[in-house]
Amino acid sequence: MNIRLLLSAVVFLISATIAGLSSRNSDIAAVAIATSGFLVSAFMLLLPAIDNVIRKARKGKLSPRGIEWETRTELVRIAVPTNPTNTTDRAEAIRLCEQGRMIVREHGDLETALELFTRAFRLDNRYWEALVNQANILFLLGRVHDAVSAANRVRTQFDNIGLAYAKATLVIAKTLEMRILESASEEQQEADYRMISGLLEESLTKLKSHITTRTSLGRVMLLSGTHKETIEKFIEESLEYDEFAEAFLKALEAEKKLTERFREEFPALWKKLCDRRPEHDSE
Repeated sequence: MNIRLLLSAVVFLISATIAGLSSRNSDIAAVAIATSGFLVSAFMLLLPAIDNVIRKARKGKLSPRGIEWETRTELVRIAVPTNPTNTTDRAEAIRLCEQGRMIVREHGDLETALELFTRAFRLDNRYWEALVNQANILFLLGRVHDAVSAANRVRTQFDNIGLAYAKATLVIAKTLEMRILESASEEQQEADYRMISGLLEESLTKLKSHITTRTSLGRVMLLSGTHKETIEKFIEESLEYDEFAEAFLKALEAEKKLTERFREEFPALWKKLCDRRPEHDSE
């Protein structure tokens, strides 16, 4: 028998006995002791569930807003790329980042990963990827202010490195979108998305070929009320990059209403995108 369950049962029986005796003698102190015993017993029974929630929170499996870990795998993919640049000659810094990526992928332990990325950047403050990963993990932990601070540091310190600038800008874009209120008017939401659009457009001037930025910008244009002609021109330009069609279709398909809207407003572009991905059913 589980020891915690056994102890809980013993505490409950003792409390019940005290409560029975006190009811006969009107002993207020005894009633208080019995009540405390019942509460302790209940707490002991609930303790495993409480422990489980705490463990999940510590491992990053529950965000402060209750988002399940599985729904955030795309953000994790950005935080732990399959082809890291490892822009440092410090072997220990590379090892720490690799360990951090492994811990996120296999265990979802964000706190430990954050510590490892932080240590890697301390070893080499030119290792921008470690700092970008810090920003992403801070975002996943719900520490939005710290995430933006880290991302802005990347944009300032490594503004001459296009990939570093692009990845840091995506962190800021995600935080801005998270703050857009669903209860806001359509006009206000579009204004907020236009601000994000401007941020992503500026990022593309640093690295035009960054597919994730192009995909994000195309999506944000749709949500910001951008003119159809401007969207069409941007999508056509982006199709020059082989990976864009696949990435953009995946982004659209993640949001059913957005997919339906794009297919209705841009049927020719939808067909062109699907033609670049033969396995996709365009019907």
